[in-house]
Amino acid sequence: MFDLSKKIAARVAPLAVAAVLAACMPSGTSDAQTLASKVETLRAYDLATVDGKAPARAIRFYIGDNSRFAVCGHCLCVTGVMFAPYPALGIRPTSASPTFACEQETPEFKADAGLAQLFFDMKQAQVEGAAVTFSGSGDHVMVFQRGGTDLTPP
Repeated sequence: MFDLSKKIAARVAPLAVAAVLAACMPSGTSDAQTLASKVETLRAYDLATVDGKAPARAIRFYIGDNSRFAVCGHCLCVTGVMFAPYPALGIRPTSASPTFACEQETPEFKADAGLAQLFFDMKQAQVEGAAVTFSGSGDHVMVFQRGGTDLTPP
């Protein structure tokens, strides 16, 4: 796994959180076969467990009708698009931005970046009621629970 925080600091210009949120707004295209067709779109899904344990940091996942998604922590938001037929994810990153709530070289920022990187390593999803379970390489599992309509970072 590479250090996402260094790549972000070196290559990505800071964006406003509003721009990250706008990336998940519907654009008129929809793929009924992706995860977006299996979950409530534009709804917060909060990280409940990572590999069976409570997470050290809170992160929130949400997806638009157009399969564009965001994963946001207190310090960092990353966006992407899912293009593979469910239950596969086919995640392609599109941008990343600090939230300006933390300095980029702090342990908090690095922890958020590590969770975001783990999310991008996920390969499949399973939706069961209000829970979405993501599984990836190396037997890693992230479980998110559906929450409210507040899409701001935790």
